Amino acid sequence: MISVFKLIGGEEIIGETSYQRDSYTLTNPMYIIDSPEYGMRLRDCLLLSEQNVLTIKRKYIILDYKPTKTLCEYYTITSEYTTKFSRPFIDAQIKASIKAMKIAIKEEEETVNKLSDTLRNITRSSLH
Repeated sequence: MISVFKLIGGEEIIGETSYQRDSYTLTNPMYIIDSPEYGMRLRDCLLLSEQNVLTIKRKYIILDYKPTKTLCEYYTITSEYTTKFSRPFIDAQIKASIKAMKIAIKEEEETVNKLSDTLRNITRSSLH
């Protein structure tokens, strides 16, 4: 069952829901956010997580409701798109950033080593 939750912090989250004793578990949860361009958009709550499940304790929920069929369809399509495209794309971007940072660190270390060598040589020259 797909449900929408409004949390005490003001966030609205939609997801496939199951209920436990004092909490709800949402699979593929998405924030419902206002968008000046589109009116409303969905954004993956766990885009950078290895998991696709979020547990929310009941005490943090102000209200919950069953969304319209149209919102359910939009959620389902957006969730599928996020799983197939957004998450792998973000993962590839992060991997590229890691590679770039490793190169930058190596270059900085080489620069520092060269500067240190130059300073040592200058210091030795002035002492002799």
